[in-house]
Amino acid sequence: MIVLVNSLTHHPRNAEIYNLDDIDDLVASIEEVGLLTPLVIDQDNQVISGNRRFKAIQELGWDTVEVRQVDVSPDEVDRLIVHHNKQRNKTYRELLHEYHALTKVQKNQSGTMKHLAVTNSQSIPLV
Repeated sequence: MIVLVNSLTHHPRNAEIYNLDDIDDLVASIEEVGLLTPLVIDQDNQVISGNRRFKAIQELGWDTVEVRQVDVSPDEVDRLIVHHNKQRNKTYRELLHEYHALTKVQKNQSGTMKHLAVTNSQSIPLV
């Protein structure tokens, strides 16, 4: 799907986990060979995967860009952002931010599981 670049925004959670600096080589690469992988956006046109590529194409002045849209719940945003950044070279700070983001996701899911277990079977609490 092709969308207007100015209709997209960076997902705010991405900036809390990853640094978008040092994209000069990426800008040069995209200028030379184009965008090899589409951006991944959520239902609100926020970039889930490709925030550095998004910043690079903004610097290049592109009007449109290819994207793949996914429907993601607020509880799954952090997991999806980290998943899409597996291959990325990360600083220690970024690794620590990933750890905290995934820990939060795991706690939320454990709480949901506990709540569902109690709701569906009042006499058997999940420990």
